[in-house]
Amino acid sequence: MEVQTVDEERETDLLSVPEAAEIAGRGNKTIRRWIYDGHLKAQKGGGLYGRYRIKRGDLAEALKFTPTAWMKKQLVEKKALAASKQ
Repeated sequence: MEVQTVDEERETDLLSVPEAAEIAGRGNKTIRRWIYDGHLKAQKGGGLYGRYRIKRGDLAEALKFTPTAWMKKQLVEKKALAASKQ
C-alpha cells in the first residue's frame, strides 16, 4: 500500500469549475475556456451532466502561465517537433 504525504493528498483534491475560478480569481467561462483550449487539465465526471473536476496541482500549474505565454510555449514546441522530423 502506497502512503501519500499531506502535500500529495492536497494535489489530488478535486475542484469544481466554480471553486477553481474563485481560487484563480477568474470567471467560470475563463476556466472552461482554459479546459477546452488545453491550458488546464481537467477530468470529466460521469453522470448526466459530466461536470469537470480539476486537481489543485493542475490549477496551480496553469496559473504559472498566462494564456498568451502558454500559446507561445505551444508554438515553440510545435516548431521543435517539426524541425526534429526533418
